[in-house]
Amino acid sequence: MRDEGVQVLHGFSTVGQARAYLDSVLFTKDVVAGLKPLLSADPEVRIYEIV
Repeated sequence: MRDEGVQVLHGFSTVGQARAYLDSVLFTKDVVAGLKPLLSADPEVRIYEIV
């Protein structure tokens, strides 16, 4: 993690659920829009799957 970065972890049962969240109105309109004043670029989103 970069010194200037913020890391947020979420837990989902499947990769599909994680991807659906990233496309949801909650994420795109509420979360990203709310953080927009603090972002200098588009957020870097990574999905990790533990098998």
